[in-house]
Amino acid sequence: MARKEARTEILILQNAMLKLEIRLPSGRMRLTDKVTHQRWAMDERSMSCGRIGCELADGTIQPFHLGRRGRSGVLFSCGGYSVRAGREDDYEEVVITGTLQIGEDDPANEIAMAITFSVSRAFPHLVVQMRLKGSALARIRYIAYPLGFALGASQMPGIIVPEPSAIHANDEPNAIAAQFDSWQPAMGTITRGGQIFSVAGPLLERRPSALIGYLENPNFEIETNRDESWISATPLMLNPAGALADWKRRYRVRYTVVPDAVPEAIAWMFHDYLNSEMGFD
Repeated sequence: MARKEARTEILILQNAMLKLEIRLPSGRMRLTDKVTHQRWAMDERSMSCGRIGCELADGTIQPFHLGRRGRSGVLFSCGGYSVRAGREDDYEEVVITGTLQIGEDDPANEIAMAITFSVSRAFPHLVVQMRLKGSALARIRYIAYPLGFALGASQMPGIIVPEPSAIHANDEPNAIAAQFDSWQPAMGTITRGGQIFSVAGPLLERRPSALIGYLENPNFEIETNRDESWISATPLMLNPAGALADWKRRYRVRYTVVPDAVPEAIAWMFHDYLNSEMGFD
C-alpha cells in the first residue's frame, strides 16, 4: 500500500473518540479521551518510551532505553502513514522505526525496530505492535514497552491489575468491583503475570474515564511502578525471542478508552476478556 512520508516532530492519529500524539524522536505518546477530555501520558520518571534488556559479550544484561540518545539509546523516525482494512474495522496507522546497536558497530549487533500504532476509525481502540528483525534477536532478555501511562497520587485508585482466578470464579460485576482496592499494586516495582489491567482516575468522580490495556500474547507480564507521587503499569515480556517466534513475532498491546467508566463496567470488561480466550485472534 502506498505511503506518504510524514516529517514532523509530533505524529497524530485520531477518531471521534480518541486522539493519539507521538513525539519524535523519543517515541513517547499521549492519549486523550475526546469525550471526557481525560489525558494519559507516559510515566515522567523515565524520559523514554520503554526499554529492551540485551545480553552483552561479557554476559551482563544492559538496558537500552527506547527514545533516548546515546550508545544505550534508540531514537525513532517516522516510517509513514497508511490505512489498513481489518475484518471488523478500518485502521489509520503510523509506523516509527529505529535501530538498536548492541556493542560495536557491526550488522551482527543490530536489531531493527518497527513500531506500528493503529487507531480504529469506528471504535475507541489503539493497537501498538512492535516488530523486531536482526541476527542479534537471541540476545534480548526482556522487553518493557510501551512505558506505562502514569497517574498521580490524587488520581487513585489508578492502576487495577485483576486476579484472573477471582474473575473466573465470579460472574457478578459488583462482586468483582468490590475487590478493586485489593488489586492495586504495592509500593515499589512489582512484576506479576496477567493479560489485562486498567488505568483510571477516581471512579466516583463525575464522568470518569478509564483506559483498559489488553496484552495480546500469553507470555506477557505486567510491571507496576508506584511511589508516593505516581503509579504506572508497563507491559513486560521476559526472554521474548522464542515467545515472539511462536506468535509470529507479535508483541502487541491493545488499549480501549472507556468513558463514564463506573467500577462495574470495568469489572465486566475484565470478566469478558479473561473468559474469552483473552481476545486472541
